[in-house]
Amino acid sequence: MYLKENKKIARFLVVNADDFGLTKGVNRGIIKSFKEGVVTSASLLSVGRYFDNAVELAKVNSGLDIGIHLCLTEERPVLKKEDIPSLVDKDGCFLKSRWNFIFRYSLGKIDYAEVEKEFDAQMRKILEKGLCITHIDSHGHIHMLPGVLAVVIKLAKKYNIKIIRYPGEKISFYNIKWHRYIKFCFLDLLCFLAKFNPEYRDFIRTDYFFGFMNSGQLYTWDIKKTLSVFKRGIAELICHPGEYDEEYKLYKHWNYDWQGELRALTSGDIRKIIEESNIELISFRDIL
Repeated sequence: MYLKENKKIARFLVVNADDFGLTKGVNRGIIKSFKEGVVTSASLLSVGRYFDNAVELAKVNSGLDIGIHLCLTEERPVLKKEDIPSLVDKDGCFLKSRWNFIFRYSLGKIDYAEVEKEFDAQMRKILEKGLCITHIDSHGHIHMLPGVLAVVIKLAKKYNIKIIRYPGEKISFYNIKWHRYIKFCFLDLLCFLAKFNPEYRDFIRTDYFFGFMNSGQLYTWDIKKTLSVFKRGIAELICHPGEYDEEYKLYKHWNYDWQGELRALTSGDIRKIIEESNIELISFRDIL
């Protein structure tokens, strides 16, 4: 309805902050980017150490659109290890990285019934807090793996969630990062395969997706270039703003510049460019 009422605007941009609930510093950065910057939406991590803090902030800042950031790596799951043995290590934690998960997945050692149980628990954890989930994405885009995507589609239908992220980024000379190119090619292959899933085609997705190449290092220049490439339709730009705190050292291996992204997203230059380019900032709520 919102988009129909604004037909004169050719470009709509959703700026989505991932990892809401990961640390208090990330939570503060996301809220600051929403209140003082261009962030319009956030993906809530049910298994994040500071999930409850994020829920409190989401309720106070009701204008911030909330989705779910499904997770199967690094963190501690919602369910007990006895319930999901194929997804955890001996200590009951998820596997250390997406590549560990993908390796186990490629060997056929992932039980999709367990994935469904854990994802369902992650969704219910948010819904039981009284929040509405408008969209689904995942940590490391793990939801694009064919078997996992089937589970996500099933649960999205169960909870009437109409948007599942399609992280198919168009790359060009301006945004290519060679150290991420192999990951990009793998993700691009998964996106290509997803196009053949008739059930996935039933879900709403944006016309453009940006931010994978610059994950954790999205700066003002990158955003400006993204906006120049984005010509028409609806785009999702993912970001990872935050503030450094004690928990940062737990995720230092990600090599994310949370504060650098926070500065970029709250820059007056970015908002000015968006306004002058006749780009309308929206959230996923506006697409429904």
